[in-house]
Amino acid sequence: MSLSDSSECSELSYDEVYSLDDLLQMKIIGNKVANWIKQNPLPEDDPLLLLEYRDPNVANRGNEIRLALIANGATEITPTVFQFATNDSVFEAQHNMMNTHTWAFYNSSPMLMVHRINQPGQVVPLPQAETISTKLVHSYSASKFNVDKKFCFFRIM
Repeated sequence: MSLSDSSECSELSYDEVYSLDDLLQMKIIGNKVANWIKQNPLPEDDPLLLLEYRDPNVANRGNEIRLALIANGATEITPTVFQFATNDSVFEAQHNMMNTHTWAFYNSSPMLMVHRINQPGQVVPLPQAETISTKLVHSYSASKFNVDKKFCFFRIM
């Protein structure tokens, strides 16, 4: 699965409508997720959050991210694909994880100084490069899907 550059983030932006085959051909999802969607049609309000690790240090802690997403209401489809009940639940998980897993977030604005606690007593700036790129997939109809390619779950704004 490959997520395109999401340097321009937005809260939600749906540009086009795709079939499941389109999502597979574009490598937005893999076969395992496509088969899961076929067996578990997505309700209109239940988005899938897709992750792609960009920072190896964060990727090494992928299990912590996975457990945090689950603890914040996500259902794991694969270790990098999670279903949420609503858009609001995605934003709530994002807010909660900014406080509990700050190390996984990045700050793309050089004007905003955001720091994380690396170890007790050690504060370091958040990286400015994307740590984990994300996309949201929503059901548009029974066989069509919207993809938000610009949603940045792990960006501090």
